[in-house]
Amino acid sequence: MKIAKTYNFIGFILLTVIILILPRSISAENKKFSVCVGISNYKNKPLRSSVNDANEICQRLRTDFDFAKAETLTNEEATRKNILDKIIFYQNKVSKGELFVFYYSGHGTVFPDKLSDEVDETTETKIILSRDGKLLVKQRYDSALIPFDSTSDSDGKRWKNLILDDELFELFEKFTRKGAKVIFISDSCHSGNLAKGGLMLNAKYPFKFMSTEEALGIKDLSEIEKQKEEERRKKGVLEQQIPDRNFSESYLMIASSQVNQLSSSGNPETGEEMSLFTYYFLKTLDGHKKNKLKSTYKTILETVAPKVKEFGDSIDSPQTPNFDDRFFKKEYLNTPIFSFD
Repeated sequence: MKIAKTYNFIGFILLTVIILILPRSISAENKKFSVCVGISNYKNKPLRSSVNDANEICQRLRTDFDFAKAETLTNEEATRKNILDKIIFYQNKVSKGELFVFYYSGHGTVFPDKLSDEVDETTETKIILSRDGKLLVKQRYDSALIPFDSTSDSDGKRWKNLILDDELFELFEKFTRKGAKVIFISDSCHSGNLAKGGLMLNAKYPFKFMSTEEALGIKDLSEIEKQKEEERRKKGVLEQQIPDRNFSESYLMIASSQVNQLSSSGNPETGEEMSLFTYYFLKTLDGHKKNKLKSTYKTILETVAPKVKEFGDSIDSPQTPNFDDRFFKKEYLNTPIFSFD
């Protein structure tokens, strides 16, 4: 009888401990979320490093930063729909005080701002197309990610299946409205403008890159221009009204290059096994960990940017990583990277 009572008492203690610990464990597991996109198998201009980039970043978030949910979308999985669906999934999942990291490695391009729904760019620039070297008329551009299925029009958008900076801005704003932080890291060409318009430089691109036409798989933009004019006529309005969005200073964009620069898909030590920016980003994290140094957003960029710039200059392809911290409290830049502080 005494033995039975003893076992009952031990069982009660164990159950109490489980009840007390379990909610904390669940809470800890659900604090950090990430989606890492890497696209190498483009049909027209394949890359060798992007899938490796996404896999390495995702693994590091799990092992070194305690991300319970860090998922990858690579190559054929990384369609426009799948990328946006994953972001929306975590948008619905996050709570106040939590963190979402979106990482992208792949091609980037630009799209004429006047053909988008939100005409919000403020600076004009010139761009040299890779197809025929023709200098475009000076105009304003959105920056865009190029999903695996960018040439498809399955989403019915004027820009086909590109993902514009306007769309990303709208998605991430919904995270911050719930009190969550968003860190967006893009290792792609022209990434400096991806957080939101307004950073376009008044300069031409003195090199070749994947043009809007190539990304969309079309000959020229005349049909898209006609499409927008027809939509305007039917709706009876010139442009969609840009909504007032509030980021509560919780959204940081880390770009591998400035808006008028390419991003190298190789690095001096591993060739094209890992992109230049991502390679030095991870190497810096490793170095800080080994030497027990504090890795903040600011200290990471201060270490990575000069190394990337030096190598970019050595191959005559200027590349300078940078922050777009217009929507991020400046004091957050001095907090430990991927933390809640």
